[in-house]
Amino acid sequence: AFSSSDAGTHFSWTPAAPDAAAIAEEKQIDSGFLLYNSGDTLVLYDQRGSANEQPELLQLRDRATCHDLHWRVEASPSPELEVLIGFASGELLLWRPLNRRREGGRSPLAALTKESAEL
Repeated sequence: AFSSSDAGTHFSWTPAAPDAAAIAEEKQIDSGFLLYNSGDTLVLYDQRGSANEQPELLQLRDRATCHDLHWRVEASPSPELEVLIGFASGELLLWRPLNRRREGGRSPLAALTKESAEL
């Protein structure tokens, strides 16, 4: 994954193929997921789909101070895109933005604590 920041707006990119071997075989990777973190809003763009596809939006109650966009490959038979979101308070949230498309409805969002951590 690639990350960058500039004056409060942060972004990350990860390839659409989470398997390292599949990535190594491709000469050029031009599709993936782009995540913008600006203030209290996260926006995930799916670069694999059509131009008409709407991005996934997550409105937060506080400003996110950091995030990590990554694939969780050992979680299930199919890899899962996850976003860890950190706040100045020390709170961490786990967002799985693609689950909404699979299950319909809202994207799952979970607070991570020592008792509930899946990491």
